[in-house]
Amino acid sequence: MNTRRSRLAALSLGVMAVTSACGASGSTEAATHEDGHSHGGPSLINAADNEGVGAIVTDVKGFTLYRFDKDTAAPPTTNCLATCTEKWRPLVPDRHMHAHGVSQELVGKIRRPDGTWQATLAGWPLYRFTGDARPGEVNGQGQSDAWFAVTPSGLKADNAPAGY
Repeated sequence: MNTRRSRLAALSLGVMAVTSACGASGSTEAATHEDGHSHGGPSLINAADNEGVGAIVTDVKGFTLYRFDKDTAAPPTTNCLATCTEKWRPLVPDRHMHAHGVSQELVGKIRRPDGTWQATLAGWPLYRFTGDARPGEVNGQGQSDAWFAVTPSGLKADNAPAGY
């Protein structure tokens, strides 16, 4: 039990250090490459409000994050493999995942079959859609009746965006 408390205390200190480094606004300077992967700093996921679909989660650059109905949350498993990832880019976590407006307890990661890591929210693997060209777009919402923007609690946003 003392080991668990020590780990929780260390985790809390780490989160406070990341939060302090990010400043009051919760922003960070992690670089997000064209492939949708974050490298070089904390992977920050943010709760955001989207006019079309409501409360969602975005990456550090404000791009919508999605979950796939063919994945599973318990146990966390990805089923978007090979060519699927050309359109749906797994969100690659860095060592210090940090969430703003999302319960830190819901943020995790899994090892994909190819050996890479993928960020999860409430057990659901997270993805970026290559069809979202600008922050705030939700062009992946409802794709193939299986892809949905993820809410801060890990649920799928069920509303279709305006004009969809």
